[in-house]
Amino acid sequence: MGILALSVAPSLLLGQGRPNVLWIAGGHYLGVNEIAFASDGVHCYSASDDQTVKAWDYPNRKCLFTLEGLSGPARQLALSTDGSLLVASDNDGKIALWNISTHQFVRKWQADNLVNDVLFSNDGQYVIAVGSSREVRFWRVSDGGLAKSWQVSGSMPTTVALSHDGLTLATGAGTIRTWTLNGNMLHEYFPSVPVVFSLSFGLRDDQIFGAGDYAYRCWDVNTANLIWANGGDGSSGKILPNPQGQYVTGTGFNRYFPIWRATDGVRVNTLTVSDKPNNAWFSLNGDEIAWTPTSQNILTMEFPSGVAKPNLGHHTKIVSGIEFSPLGDKVATCSNDHTVRLFDATSGQLLKLFYDGSILFERVHFSPDGTSLALSAENSWPVILEAESLSNQRILNIYSQNGTSDVAYSPDGKILACVGRDQKIFWCSAISGITFRRTAAHTGQIHACEFAPTSEWLVTASEDRTAKIWKYSDGSLLATLSQSQGGLWSVAVSPRATNIATGSTDGTVRVYRSSDWSLVATVNIGSRTVRSVAFSRDGARLFAGTQSKLVEFDTSSWAIIKEFDREIGFGVQSLTTGGTNRVAYGRLDGTVVMADIP
Repeated sequence: MGILALSVAPSLLLGQGRPNVLWIAGGHYLGVNEIAFASDGVHCYSASDDQTVKAWDYPNRKCLFTLEGLSGPARQLALSTDGSLLVASDNDGKIALWNISTHQFVRKWQADNLVNDVLFSNDGQYVIAVGSSREVRFWRVSDGGLAKSWQVSGSMPTTVALSHDGLTLATGAGTIRTWTLNGNMLHEYFPSVPVVFSLSFGLRDDQIFGAGDYAYRCWDVNTANLIWANGGDGSSGKILPNPQGQYVTGTGFNRYFPIWRATDGVRVNTLTVSDKPNNAWFSLNGDEIAWTPTSQNILTMEFPSGVAKPNLGHHTKIVSGIEFSPLGDKVATCSNDHTVRLFDATSGQLLKLFYDGSILFERVHFSPDGTSLALSAENSWPVILEAESLSNQRILNIYSQNGTSDVAYSPDGKILACVGRDQKIFWCSAISGITFRRTAAHTGQIHACEFAPTSEWLVTASEDRTAKIWKYSDGSLLATLSQSQGGLWSVAVSPRATNIATGSTDGTVRVYRSSDWSLVATVNIGSRTVRSVAFSRDGARLFAGTQSKLVEFDTSSWAIIKEFDREIGFGVQSLTTGGTNRVAYGRLDGTVVMADIP
């Protein structure tokens, strides 16, 4: 059999969008700037510095899909009244529009040099934006064209709000003003505030609330008279009345939310939280507050009790390791966010969580009997956990200068191979944790290792551009599989140990035959580092994950069958298979995706 050298031209094999996603457990990779709740009370959307908008099933705390199309951080977010359209602005003054029902990006246009706030008109025909132009601008949803605008004198408007009846617009800058939708100014409220961070109308449109100048204020909409004012504790952030109209709270306080009566500003309660709130939003029915500290977490709590509820999202950093349990009913993940998580493979429900703030986890592997998890760590020796409860932590006392990149169980579960930056293989007893052999294996960092499921050998993959085959009974070298270009990042052995696949930093997948260790195929998949490779459990398919896509191969010809470029986020970091066509992968943005490949 000759060597196949395949190269896929971008024009011949375009990304085919989204795999058949069963569930997503994820969050944002960077800070969250805005949340918008849909009128159905179930769905909400979050905009992040990671340049994405995520859709959530809010009651079940599940991420449903990701909207991409911005070229910079997603700063402001708005949802049309009927919930069919969504817009977000980035930090370059562009506004992007998506169709929610189809999850499709519609268009993007340059709306200003800097967009500070956006919202939809009540009829959904216009996107209203304010920014560095010092104008209120109405952009047509139909074609993205500018329909009308008017100048706001003084400093640049930082926020805009629309009354519930959709007839009155409020802008905040150094001065708060209200306007008709034709640009006729109605009132000015408290001129010469240095900056206004947020505005909101009261439930009956008879009050307007503003945050700025280290204070939170309420005015009568019709007379512009100040009703009440309350100071912050050094800064003012966002002000938000609850949907029922009785209370108002604000962000910018040191680990608490003050609760004021909307009518007179009297403080009636204080809700203490775990971190200083950077931003916050009421759920549609007002019984919860979703809020963000200075990190990318989206935290939630009951209102008005303040009782903490489950967060939106799970891992907050790279999902560096992922694996199905031997029975395929669970998925274990690990991350640089110091956590190990166990999910129900069918529902995506989080079953267990293990946290150790001192360990940066790299890879995770089930023992063959499914009772234990072995984990490598960037800054630690390998860790063993009891798989069902994620408890009974045991650290293998092996000497490795710079942590471990990967670990692997032998088919009988008795041996653990541990590899890392010191270029050695540590052969350990999986029962006692005692190292019984050290092998100087490579001249560069070893990124991955895997035992052959039906044979007595181990394969290691290194950045020295080689994969090596080792007999694990005595540690002897059986073969060296050389690469011509990039270093190796990932490796996989087929279920019957007939083939070995490697993923390289040069964007290629190479396949070797184990009967004679010969190279049988080289496929350039037109992307950068192939971070993960995995065979389906029947051996008929091979999957590869890169920075930009998920690729499926036919193992009879090693030809690419499909490429998927949606729900990939910043890239596929880890990959596992659970059946003929089921894959789960961990992304660089902290997201776990479970999917069937049609």
